[in-house]
Formats: sequence, structure tokens, C-alpha cells
Amino acid sequence: MRHLKVICMIFSLSLILPSLAMAQKDLSDKTVVFGNELPKGMEETISKAKQIKYDREKLEETVKEINEARLRGDNILAEKLQLDLDAITGNKSIHSDGSENVPKAVYGIVNKDIGSDLDYYFTIINDTYGFWAKATTTDIVTGTIYVAATQFNPPGSDTLKLFKSTDDGIHWVYFTYIAYTSNGMHFRNDELDIEAINNGTDAYIYMTAGVTGSNINYSTISRFKSDGSSFYYSGLYNPSTNVKIINSRITSDNAKYSGAYLYNLLIMDSLKSTGVHDLKTKFMYISNPFASTPTITYRNFSSIGTYYWVAPDQPDTAKAFCDIAFSDSLGHATLISVFSLYKSNTNDLYLIYSKDYGAALPVYVPQISETHSSMMPKIAFTGYDSTTGIIVDRRLYSGNDWDCYGYKTTNNGSSWTGTFIDGSTDTTLYTDVTAIYKAPNTFRIGYANSKSNGTYSNIFVARLTRGFMFPAVQVNPAAASPDYTPIRAGYRFASDSCFAVFSVGSGSGVYVSAGCNPGVISVGGDTKIPDKYNLRQNYPNPFNPVTRISFDIARTGFVTLKVYDVLGKEVSVLVNEIKQTGSYSLDFNASNLPSGVYFYKLDVNGFTDVKKLIFIK
Repeated sequence: MRHLKVICMIFSLSLILPSLAMAQKDLSDKTVVFGNELPKGMEETISKAKQIKYDREKLEETVKEINEARLRGDNILAEKLQLDLDAITGNKSIHSDGSENVPKAVYGIVNKDIGSDLDYYFTIINDTYGFWAKATTTDIVTGTIYVAATQFNPPGSDTLKLFKSTDDGIHWVYFTYIAYTSNGMHFRNDELDIEAINNGTDAYIYMTAGVTGSNINYSTISRFKSDGSSFYYSGLYNPSTNVKIINSRITSDNAKYSGAYLYNLLIMDSLKSTGVHDLKTKFMYISNPFASTPTITYRNFSSIGTYYWVAPDQPDTAKAFCDIAFSDSLGHATLISVFSLYKSNTNDLYLIYSKDYGAALPVYVPQISETHSSMMPKIAFTGYDSTTGIIVDRRLYSGNDWDCYGYKTTNNGSSWTGTFIDGSTDTTLYTDVTAIYKAPNTFRIGYANSKSNGTYSNIFVARLTRGFMFPAVQVNPAAASPDYTPIRAGYRFASDSCFAVFSVGSGSGVYVSAGCNPGVISVGGDTKIPDKYNLRQNYPNPFNPVTRISFDIARTGFVTLKVYDVLGKEVSVLVNEIKQTGSYSLDFNASNLPSGVYFYKLDVNGFTDVKKLIFIK
């Protein structure tokens, strides 16, 4: 292909290509060990955290009841049980009124298709202004892609603009925005995250952003409905001139639950004394994100005021970063987060595993031992029946040579393997990773590399599928600025391996690439994407006591597959969740039912079909 520059990388194989060997780095995979190098003062903090007392058996039973209620779609009961959980652990929910009012507007198609001579699709959503922070998310029910971008306005205040595409990123509509009424409010570069959630009826877009005004560093959370209505806004925690709220990140568990919860992790940077800071992770969640006024619940172990990890007595130069992901390995729902420090007395990455919505002490808090400095870790899991996850960050090799580096787990975080994603001598400036929800072990990785002479940058997207790292593709046809190239990796339902959002020049424009090296997102092992809905006849039929039922979904949606007796009474629920486009098969075991005639019914996206099955003991 004429315009695609490819760097080959191997994630799980030992082969090292000659083109990368020139960097004189050992690019082979490394088994990562869990270490015990703690930042100064952290031992005392952990000791205090472990002194918190609660009834662990009662807590685990309550969490189990919450998960069961959510799977049934009984969100009212789940909310009540969450209050019971707070009572067990001593946490308190804080209700935010979200009262700030900002204008909203709806516009038409705004993007311009460029690069018709390219071998992939490339478009400018908006090239009029400087956009410093960008983020993207995909609605897993409708396939609608959203892009948020912050427009810099030096004399006044910045604007956060929201764009969407309903045709896999070909056309984009600018449909709403957030603007501050007072001057001097500016969004911070690379501190923007976005998450789309859909309960099968309503779709919402949540955004968290870093904002600075009057020398105070805020982190905010806001929300719009997919049509631009139902605006909600709230500041997170209580910033001041001595307390910075920074590096906010969000995720959801929408891949497993239609009534999704939203989760947030961020950093609180508190000035303790001249030149001395405490750096803490802070956690909150929203269990009613579809409500007119969502409720923010902070869970930070009140005795020490942090979500487990804290780095006390850090110098002014120290920086902290974090990210959070939802993992569901064979039904074991877990929040997994990562915390890292730069210019501190440790290089390790600190992990937190929670199976109770952050209510109690984490079930597991390993450290990834690291001898090299790192920055800006991003973590991703596919969120449903998968044990594979990945952390991607900037890792310092030597001098000014930063690399795009990754840590992969195939056992839900019990162990990690480290590898270079890009081991060239170019300097990696920004990294990002996203999981393709419900596609087996499939991820997109984006990174921006500045040339070693620092004159310009190139932007790359790589894909990791079932443990294999496919070649990275350069997606910017023109040189990009080395200073304003935050990249956000995303995905679309169309065959794709390089969907990404980024800027070129001096941060100008919001650019989208798509369609490089097409790779089908396979679901359930089927590599053919069905073009229509279909419920197949079970086999064998008659059966005793197990039969297989198969169906095809032409577009992602909320699927129900239920079995009824001849009187219309529901006797079994086989599927009751969001499923991505694909072909599925499952076994129905009727051993607890009497012999007779039964019916099974499929409902998805307005398609309904019913077939008869006969059970004979």
C-alpha cells in the first residue's frame, strides 16, 4: 500500500525482526515479577488501611446479591443493596446536584473527506481551531461512534465539543458542546476520557475532563443523552489552590450489564508543605447513570482518604497517573486499576483488584516491578468472559528515548508479561489502548512517536488479537507536531484495524483514520459477520436432555432468548444481555423439566422469531 508505513512487532512470539534489532534493545517478551518497592511512607498507609474492620462474609454475600439483581435488570433492588454495602463498610454516598447550566446546540455534517488517493479512510472532523485533548467511545448497542474534543480559546474559556457518527465514522455531526460562562477556564491537554453506555432503550455519553481556572485544577464529569439532551455536570472532589484533582479516567461495565455502572479513578495532588506533596488515588462510581440526576458515590477508605495506594512526601517534580478497567473473567466481575509515579523513588506499577465495587479493601494489590521510569499507563479488558487484559504506557529506555511499552495478562491479572510495542529510537509522546467489548481478546493500541531530532511526529495504530500483535500502521499522511499529538484509539463495527482520533500541526483539527488492514471482529469464534438475523432450528430435535440452539445477529443489540412451555409460561432464560454482531451457539439442558413440547423465542433490535423443540426423556 502506497501510504501506509508499517512497523512489525511480535507480542507473544520470540522472533525479532532485523529492522527493530538495529535499536540494540532486547525486544523479547519479559515475564514480569511482582515487587515490593514501596514509595516513602506507603508502608504506614497500607498498615492503617488493613486495620479497617468489617464483616467480610456479609460483604461478599451482599455483593453477590447485587450482581444477581443487576443481571436480572432489577436496578431498584441493586440500589438498595448498595446502601446495605455502604452500611457494612462505613462508606457514604454523596449526591451531586449537577446544577451548572451551559448552552447546547445541534449542527449538521461537519467533516471533510480528504486523502482520496490514500489506501485507507481519513477525514477531518474540524480543522478550524486548535484542539488539544481528544477522546472517543463506541456505543456497543447501536455502533454509534462519539468523539469529544476540547477547543482552546486563549482570551476566553475553552469549549468541549461533542461529535458523533452513525455510519461507522464516514460522516460526522457536531451536535452539542459545553462552554463556561466565565473567562480563564481551560481544559488540560490529554486529560479527557469518554464512555458511552446503552441500556437497550437510552444511550448516554459520559465525559471526564481536567480543567484549570484561577490557578485551581479541577476534574469534572458531565453527561449528555445521545440526542444532546439530558445534560448533567459535576465537579469531582474539592480542589483548591493547594489540592489538585487531575488525570481523571472513567470506564463502565456495560459489556456485562445493560443497567451499566460508571466508574472513575483519578489523582489527588495535595501540597503538604513547601515542595512536598501527597499523591493519592481516588475512586467513585455512579450506579444510576441513566437517572435524570445521577448519584456519585465516593469510596476511599475514610481513615486514610485514598483508594488504597498513596505516595506521601513527594517532590514538586513527581507526577502520578492512573487508569481503571472492568474485567469479567467467567463471571467473576473485577475492577482492575493501575497507578504509577514519575520522578519518584519507585518505578513500579501499582495495581488494585476489587470485586465489591470498591466498598472494602481490595482483594489483590500486586505491583509490577519495573527498573525503568514510565508515564501515562492505560489499562483495558474486553469486559466480558475474557481473561486477557493489557496495560500500555510510555517507558523510558535511556536518555530521551521513550518507548511504547505493554504488559499483557492472559489470566485476569494473576501474572503479566512485558514487551516492547515499539522499540525504535524515536521518542513515544502519547499512548492509548482500548478493548473491543465482547470481541475475544481484541484490543487497539495507539501511540505518537516524535522523530529522534524532535522536528515532527508520526502516529501509529496497532491491534492485538488473541495474543498476537499485528503490524502497526502509520495513520497520519502528513507530519504532525511533536507537542500536540495526543492519540485516542477506538473502534467501529465495520471491519477495521486503525480507527483513531488525533491532531496534526500545532494541535489543529480533529482527525479520524479508519479502514487500514481490515480485520473482522469475530465473535464466538465465527469469522463471518452475518448480514441478517436468524434463529435456527435446534439440533437434535427431539432431544434428551441437551440440544444446541444457534442464532445470528446482524447488528449489536440487547438479546433475549427464552424458553416457554405450551401454556406460555417462561421456563428458562438462556440469553438476557447485549451481544455484538456475530453468530452464536449454546446448549439448552432440559433435565429438570418434564417431557413435552416447548418453544424458544429470540428478540433483538425489533427482530422476533419462535421455534418449537420437543423434549423426550
